[in-house]
Amino acid sequence: MALGPRDFDLDKRAIRDLAHIATHVEAFEQIQAIATKMGSQPGINRLAERIAAEIPLPVSDVRDLLRGLLNLYNSAQMFRTTVADLMNVITDQFAAKASTPAEQNGLTIWKEKKDRICAAVESLRVDDVFLGSEKAGRLAFAHQNILKEVQILTDVRPVFNEPATTIAQAIISHSLLVEYHDGTETRRIEMALDAADVATLKRLCVRAEQKAVTMKASLIDMSWQTTVFNEWSADRSSGAEKPP
Repeated sequence: MALGPRDFDLDKRAIRDLAHIATHVEAFEQIQAIATKMGSQPGINRLAERIAAEIPLPVSDVRDLLRGLLNLYNSAQMFRTTVADLMNVITDQFAAKASTPAEQNGLTIWKEKKDRICAAVESLRVDDVFLGSEKAGRLAFAHQNILKEVQILTDVRPVFNEPATTIAQAIISHSLLVEYHDGTETRRIEMALDAADVATLKRLCVRAEQKAVTMKASLIDMSWQTTVFNEWSADRSSGAEKPP
């Protein structure tokens, strides 16, 4: 597949992403050393979180830098071109699209750091800590549907007498609300639950947690690390890995 200018018709967001890479690329050498030492993680978010705990850079900046460099690497692979040629095409498009003072400043930094960015992308290798973490994140979400949010709502419904002058009894019931992403859009379903259903769900959740603990412990002596996906952020939804 031939690489041409139209393959990189940069929008405002892409220009900001490129400027971000250029601004923070000098930290990549330190990031790479830390990442190589700790090994692949289950997703780029987790990798960035662990790296940011050791350097004076916010998690979001580490994450966006890594994703930006990986996007450049994957683009070079997709177009079967060298990273240097890819950088030249992107630089030309960046120059053509940068219109605001902030974008022009980003372009200046990009040109200054272009060689360093190129070297960082060229240092990436198949199955290294960065590509391995990215692949693990993709595999974790390789499902038909991805759960986004779940709620159990409880309500009470009164049963009135025939003339509706008094309440004869009241029924407490539950509704399970599930919001999920099907790969195209977010959908929602609702199901009624009785007391037995709630008890069953509770038992199954406890059992699922125990099965994960048992499986992880049984693989502890293997040559690879085993992680229960998102176990580090079960109580911090803002830090959870998101679908790619």
